Amino acid sequence: MKNAVIYFAIHLLLFSACQNSAKVNLRAPQAIKGIVIGDSVLDKNIKTTESLIALIAHGDAVKANLKGKVNAVSKKGNWLRLENGTGREIMVSAIDDKFNFPQSVIGKEVILYGEAKLGKLSVEEQNQLAVEDANKPLEGVVITSFKDVVFFEARGLVVAIK
Repeated sequence: MKNAVIYFAIHLLLFSACQNSAKVNLRAPQAIKGIVIGDSVLDKNIKTTESLIALIAHGDAVKANLKGKVNAVSKKGNWLRLENGTGREIMVSAIDDKFNFPQSVIGKEVILYGEAKLGKLSVEEQNQLAVEDANKPLEGVVITSFKDVVFFEARGLVVAIK
């Protein structure tokens, strides 16, 4: 009789333990829906411009997904510039010039996939970019020193649909 009570208690304990299991929902990263230019972009570990700059502050190149608002695109569409509250410019180009950025992305929120690194723009490079900038007049612009920037080589861009 004593064995039967112990046997019953063990089964009751095991049965109740199996009934209280918590469900875990696992979800794989999904491609972001929107207008895709280049490779698709997954919805994982998306950084803001400020958090990306803090992440690469030590000088290492970082692969990342980056979210930001476009404030300029070159006339040829071979680079764009993202808004950012830190004062450090983020220059985006397509890796190996595989695609161009349309003027229609100016003012829109985009999500990019690629690699970011710190760099400097020489006076000559800044003058060339000023000539290529479709939105800035060149009147009275005098560039005299290097400029610290973040270079982002994009493999893909998505104009997210809200």
